[in-house]
Amino acid sequence: MRDKSLNNKAARVFKVANVLKQKVGFGGFSSLGVTRAQAHILEHAGNPTLFEEIAAPLLQDMDDILAKVGVGQRVEVEAFCAPILDLKANGQMFGYSAITVICSDVLDIMQSATVLNSDGVDLFRSLYMSVKAMVDNKMSSPDNKAVIYFDMELGRACTRYRKKYGLKSRIFKK
Repeated sequence: MRDKSLNNKAARVFKVANVLKQKVGFGGFSSLGVTRAQAHILEHAGNPTLFEEIAAPLLQDMDDILAKVGVGQRVEVEAFCAPILDLKANGQMFGYSAITVICSDVLDIMQSATVLNSDGVDLFRSLYMSVKAMVDNKMSSPDNKAVIYFDMELGRACTRYRKKYGLKSRIFKK
């Protein structure tokens, strides 16, 4: 049996402001600009030198975050996540797939946290030092023994962190 009171109600339409479009504009992208961007990406795909250029400011951001924490300044969890996310996203595309792998586990923990404790900061510091060593020494191959060691040790540290704080992993490794 249908409720007849529903038939008498008028539908309401809600118009939601698209804040992102307001910030970047309504014009879209020119096809020439998209073509140039795609050509640039294809030209540099798998190029470790370009990744090293991308990683330099991200590593500096990580160092700045650690310096702030070192002097007792409050740093939001999102600030910890941003450089890790960028490193993870660009590593695979530009020839440092090993960095993508080691960033995944730590990023998963950072994104699960609402407040970062000293153990979380230590994980971040370990990731920073590992990525910096890999970039400084041009260790782009995932088969490099040092890279395998970094991945293994960071993975163990993340496992201990999850166990200690009751977190579940959202990472699926092959």
